[in-house]
Amino acid sequence: MNEELTPQQEAFCRAFAVGGSAAATARAAGYAEGSARTQGWRLLQQREVRRRLNELRSDAGAAKHAFASRMFAQAEALRRKATHDGDLRTAMQAMNLQLRMAQDYGLPMEAILDPAPEDEIPEEASNGEDICGAALPEPESTVSDSANGGQPVARRGVARSGRRR
Repeated sequence: MNEELTPQQEAFCRAFAVGGSAAATARAAGYAEGSARTQGWRLLQQREVRRRLNELRSDAGAAKHAFASRMFAQAEALRRKATHDGDLRTAMQAMNLQLRMAQDYGLPMEAILDPAPEDEIPEEASNGEDICGAALPEPESTVSDSANGGQPVARRGVARSGRRR
């Protein structure tokens, strides 16, 4: 706590730095209901109160940035593991999270744009296998036709739910 502010002023500063109106935060800090609006305005005019608010906001911004950086790093680790394991859906979700965090918290885009090492990027197999090495399943839009010797026949205009488009 700042030694130049009273405990009540410090409480006002902490509540106001989080957000809210001057009157509401003055009431929360223990100022009288009837004078809270005037008291909140008066407190905001004081140099020490403004300085303390700037300190609190700076600390909150630094804490938010540090938290976002840690979460960004965890999303990057998840993206790398998912890419290595061939789970491209999870890798793309992690990358999407990183992009949103970079945008929302002002994190450096260079961290996202740096390409992964060559050995970390799986290549699509050309022998009918997916990137995990498993055989690809039949597309959902085909059915076996006994009149066609059991060969798959494409269904046209049928959505996955079985209803016509």
